Amino acid sequence: MDGALDVAERRLAETGRPRVATTGSHHEDIATATVPMAEYRRIRRTPEIPIEMYLPVLMQYQPKYKKNAFTEYLPEDYFDSGEFFYKRLGWK
Repeated sequence: MDGALDVAERRLAETGRPRVATTGSHHEDIATATVPMAEYRRIRRTPEIPIEMYLPVLMQYQPKYKKNAFTEYLPEDYFDSGEFFYKRLGWK
């Protein structure tokens, strides 16, 4: 039996879930498969995060670079761009 199939069968026996796709080679190869998204979405859902609890902390966040950097000035070259961003750095 092929080595890749042995691994797939072992995974099915250990976890009860089959591998999505396998190839017939032990070398790096391209494998394609169809993922059953309807079934995945039926048994899983997006976690609900209580935003009221995290919002005070998130509101204190300062981004590394301040927003709207290129609305008033477009740097001429790489060095000018580095100097421009350093001046606008939010974390000092």
